[in-house]
Amino acid sequence: MAVFNDIRSIASMSRQEFETTCMAHTANAYLGDHISLCKVLTKYKMYVDTRDLGIAPHLIMDGYWESWLTQCLAEKVKPGFVCMDIGANLGYYSLLMAELCGHSGRTISVEPNPSMAKLLRFSEFIHGWNFNIVEKAIADKPGEAELTIPEGSFGGASLASEPGSPFAKNSRVNVAVTTVDDIVQELRLSKVDMIKIDVEGYEPQVFEGMKKTITNNPQLQLIIEYSPFAYKEAKKFSDFLFDHFTIYRIKDVDSTELIDKAGMQKLLELKDHTDLYLARK
Repeated sequence: MAVFNDIRSIASMSRQEFETTCMAHTANAYLGDHISLCKVLTKYKMYVDTRDLGIAPHLIMDGYWESWLTQCLAEKVKPGFVCMDIGANLGYYSLLMAELCGHSGRTISVEPNPSMAKLLRFSEFIHGWNFNIVEKAIADKPGEAELTIPEGSFGGASLASEPGSPFAKNSRVNVAVTTVDDIVQELRLSKVDMIKIDVEGYEPQVFEGMKKTITNNPQLQLIIEYSPFAYKEAKKFSDFLFDHFTIYRIKDVDSTELIDKAGMQKLLELKDHTDLYLARK
């Protein structure tokens, strides 16, 4: 099975073909000090922390993560796009979007967990498809906050005091906080085309801090992890999404499913995360 020389080609593959091809090209090397270098998406080299029980085992053994999101991004992101990966973790989606948008585009990778940001920089350094790294958390206003990091699930770090996790032990670290609107201004981004958001239940606060970006970018698309059980005002946030975006569900469905406002109650009753694709109305 050939490597993905044209990364965009994975959008037209069946899920089985995509996953099988990734697994056929997996490779990894343990470097010591809990760090492994692994091959993902048949060609990218990524540094991972072997103590992580979330994404790392999948990257090391399978060579991909969340095939439904991977293929959706491959379909939606075009050359010249300006992309943001909020909650970048180890940078899997940052690497993917950086190649998809090409040298004529730009990818901003946002990750507040210091240990993850360190490995993210390692992975970015060794690739030709570069992206900017912002080591900050995203919320509704700038400042500082305490980031809770579950032991064994570093990607589950959250600004919420107790992120949803099966792990009993947590560590906490103070991190700088900013907003999407402030990043757009500070980096002088003339537009934003695609934003991926996975912030462990803090999505409503992220949207509060990106209203200018939403208003100024009628072409904006987003992929978000949607967790209504974690939101204090789930209906209010969901109403905002339906008022501003056309919404599709892309996880836990056989194919991309359009959700109208009449179907919002079904979403609000979810007890686990799902993933949504949003397009500006």
